[in-house]
Amino acid sequence: MEQIRSALAAAQHAEMVAFGRHQVEQQIALVENGRLDPVALGRGIAEQIALACRVSPLHGSHRLGIARALDSDLPGVGALLAAGRISEPIAEIMVSQTSHLDPELRRLVDRQLTEGGLDELSLRRAESLISQCAYDADRAGYLTRGRTARKDRRVGLRPAPDTMSVLSGFLPVEQGSPAWPRCVPMITIRDGGRCRDPFCDAPIRHRDHIDRRRTGGPTSFVNGRGTCARGNYVREMPDWHVELIDDGLGERPHTVRTTTLTGHTCISRAGPPT
Repeated sequence: MEQIRSALAAAQHAEMVAFGRHQVEQQIALVENGRLDPVALGRGIAEQIALACRVSPLHGSHRLGIARALDSDLPGVGALLAAGRISEPIAEIMVSQTSHLDPELRRLVDRQLTEGGLDELSLRRAESLISQCAYDADRAGYLTRGRTARKDRRVGLRPAPDTMSVLSGFLPVEQGSPAWPRCVPMITIRDGGRCRDPFCDAPIRHRDHIDRRRTGGPTSFVNGRGTCARGNYVREMPDWHVELIDDGLGERPHTVRTTTLTGHTCISRAGPPT
């Protein structure tokens, strides 16, 4: 059964990579037709994978990154996973511990470990060997990666009693709209301080107009939703739609429907007003 799980994980990785390539090809066509800013190339791919896997966009991006690394830079470890000879956690450790290496060095470590009996080690021993090889390949880069990871940690938003939340970061309010400061606390409470995109549990960073302000959407409690930064940016992709289904002012909760580039739809419901 464990071998089957590993093989299925590898198959899922392959599907993610293929889907990503197809989406990039479509987006390149949009860029050439003037419908997409080249800066946005690649945006929305991880988010669609996250919706399909029923996880947050951050986890979707993490999964796609692992899949791409195994496909392009770590083919030996990818082959061991597909054959059921190593577990998915070992493959993920390999991706993480070699992330500071350039593709050539990464493939060198990949060969060293796959030819050195990685598939015969326990999880703990495999992690130790992978870490040592990754460190030996580029010691300065390995230490820099560790310092950067610690530096990027930050405090966000946490729930508090009585339907309240504690904001412990700098959260800018959108400029040029005097109504937003009044709406923000109510939207934050209604949405539980968390991004309203389906399966995303990131802290609210942006307040988004469901019906876009530039097309006449009102700045209001009903037309607002809290999102993480990537959730707000991804909705600007062509053919990505967000629409209000229920205003939440009655017995039913505030409800938003998201339609992705591929036409898949997901529903997000806030808690009923109290």
